[in-house]
Amino acid sequence: MREQLFFTLLYQMPSLILGLVILRLKVWVQIRFFLLWPGTVLHELLHWIVAFLTHGRPKKVSVWPRRSQNGHWTLGTVVIANLTWYNGILISLAPILGIGLVLLLTPSAHQWHFSQRDLYQWAISAPVWVMCWPSQGDWGLAFKSSKGIFLLIALALLVSAIGVMVLPHEGLLEVMQKL
Repeated sequence: MREQLFFTLLYQMPSLILGLVILRLKVWVQIRFFLLWPGTVLHELLHWIVAFLTHGRPKKVSVWPRRSQNGHWTLGTVVIANLTWYNGILISLAPILGIGLVLLLTPSAHQWHFSQRDLYQWAISAPVWVMCWPSQGDWGLAFKSSKGIFLLIALALLVSAIGVMVLPHEGLLEVMQKL
């Protein structure tokens, strides 16, 4: 288990570094938005899905970059009609699930050998690494409710306990193939 965790972290380093390089592109803002757009779409889609599942009643989604009056860029938004103490933290931190998805798609350490598929996976997951962190507004919303924070801690403990019990030393794809 430890070996797979270490391999997962090492395997994902190229995509994380590529994502950070793309994020720091200052010269061509339009190219940066284009390269980060898949991560923006996933970020907003995860907000929408979790809002839908927690009865947040998502209303409007925007995934096109726009500049606000103060000069900052907004890359995407989801309008939620029913934001409550119990779903606010889940909706606001939902983009973290994108990073979990990238980690779960890491191949098994025992069966891995470098191939062109790895290059594709790193290129596709690079925008996810940098765009699927909750934004400053997401974090502000997440910490408005102390009840939501305790719920998040309990949920994280539950998910990690289930993960330790369910996932063997193999990668997730190998586990799913056996089912």
